[in-house]
Amino acid sequence: MPPERRELIGVIRLVRRARHSAEIAFILREDVWGRGHATRALAQVLPRAFDDLDLIILRARHHPANTAARRVLARAGFVLRDATDDQVTCLHTRGAWQAATDPWSTLLPG
Repeated sequence: MPPERRELIGVIRLVRRARHSAEIAFILREDVWGRGHATRALAQVLPRAFDDLDLIILRARHHPANTAARRVLARAGFVLRDATDDQVTCLHTRGAWQAATDPWSTLLPG
């Protein structure tokens, strides 16, 4: 059997902006759009951002015409924060992420 072929199809990055906040960005090759890669990448990064890096808030920005990016962010739990003619800003918080991943967390003190 031939070895598995691996190639770079995109990049996701997390840039810390302050002690408990960061900006997340992703870009994919056009030929792999619509296959769920960005959604799966975000699902891998969010636990590390909120749990391992102790972030409280994540910000993502995209162009208003990029509705695919907006759908990916919404599926991951990001909510619209602000929109201008040239930029849409979405936010996600550790509290919202914890509530979505562990429904019992909202019932526990602390």
